Amino acid sequence: MPLIRAFDEGGVGKSVLDDIQEIAPQMLKDIQRRHLHGPLELKVVPVTATFAFKVTRDGGFLHVPRNELITAGQRALQDGRLHLPKALKHRDILIKELREYRYKQSAAGNMTMRPERQGEPDDELFALCLGCWTWDYFAPEYIDVSERSPI
Repeated sequence: MPLIRAFDEGGVGKSVLDDIQEIAPQMLKDIQRRHLHGPLELKVVPVTATFAFKVTRDGGFLHVPRNELITAGQRALQDGRLHLPKALKHRDILIKELREYRYKQSAAGNMTMRPERQGEPDDELFALCLGCWTWDYFAPEYIDVSERSPI
């Protein structure tokens, strides 16, 4: 089963992809030495959040609707699959923001998901939702989803 790592390739992400691919072999060796027995593959998934309505591929990159990313995090929280440790620095803020994302209509008439709180960076929330989406999107390829463990 591969070790799947998705990352936001927007902004400086393309250079991050190069860095990840450069260090991946050593990272895999370290993980195998500490935790696993047997071969391990790293699957790097660069993701761009879009305002589109479906997931598309462009070469090795995935373009994922922002609404789908946020919804994956909300579903994981509601289903009890998302467990955030109480010691996590921004745990309460992340949970509150995840619960407060709502569909809103833009001036052009499009429905988008927006946080209740405007103007604040939501990078941590986005990273959390990207992890949840990655689990939902790729897990069925590798495991029996009826036996999923918490995220």
